[in-house]
Amino acid sequence: MKELISYDHNVLLVTLDSCRYDTFNGAVTPTMNRLGLVKPALTHGDYTLPAHVSIFNGQLPRVRGDLDLPPDDPQGVQLWRLSRARSVEGIVGLLLDGYTLQDGYRNRGFAVRGFGGTAYFWEDTDILRLPYKVGEFTHFAAREVGDKHGWEYPRLERTFPFFHVDEIAESVHDQENWFLFINAPETHWPYHSGVLENQELVELVKYSHQFRGGRTDPKNKFSYETGGHLLHELQRKALEYIDRRLEILLDKLPSDKPIVVVICGDHGEAFGEGGLWGHILSAPQVLNVPLIKNLSYRHQK
Repeated sequence: MKELISYDHNVLLVTLDSCRYDTFNGAVTPTMNRLGLVKPALTHGDYTLPAHVSIFNGQLPRVRGDLDLPPDDPQGVQLWRLSRARSVEGIVGLLLDGYTLQDGYRNRGFAVRGFGGTAYFWEDTDILRLPYKVGEFTHFAAREVGDKHGWEYPRLERTFPFFHVDEIAESVHDQENWFLFINAPETHWPYHSGVLENQELVELVKYSHQFRGGRTDPKNKFSYETGGHLLHELQRKALEYIDRRLEILLDKLPSDKPIVVVICGDHGEAFGEGGLWGHILSAPQVLNVPLIKNLSYRHQK
């Protein structure tokens, strides 16, 4: 099997939790735009757990159009493939010997670091923390707040990974090679931090949580047009916050070698279309996510 990434590199993998593809429409994201084209992709899971299990096993959200690219086009091949997976012939970005991306890069001598995130990453025993050894993952909400069941609302900015870019950069600063993962909950419900002054938005945020995941409201009080679009705009603002903080992080990360950068939504979010809210449902708004890949990024400082 031929590998396209034969050069020395580091890795930055960011998942934008609950961020649907069309949230990028109208969003001001100069940092991500500079990294590469934002492509519409199909997620392998309609909520955080299955989506990240797939990603950690080398299955990024799939861009349909990439299947039509030449077989040796870096944008079209599977970026990471695990040696434990079914054997196939052809070209991959990089073949890793391990059960997960973290395992594969660790076996190559990379320092593995993770930061989050949503509640699925809260404790060492949670499923999405299993790819990490003790001390390799930091969950800022668990550290800063400590209440697994009450931290999401109202939510404090210091629970966001991208609030802590200095600490994240410092974690890999003295490492020869590193694999850095960030699960960004900023775009997850309630799509903002602090206290909303607009009472209509407060009602919408609580309503969207009450009827999420396919739960139906017989009164159909809100739809996308009558309120959901306001929540979508909150998610768009959260994405812009991540973009601003990502610029700072890239400036602080070591730049001695190219960085393989992947940014994607793990799943999307419904904002009232057809009476659907949230995720854990197979709606187009949930399955269509953004994907950005840059296989040799160098930050200009």
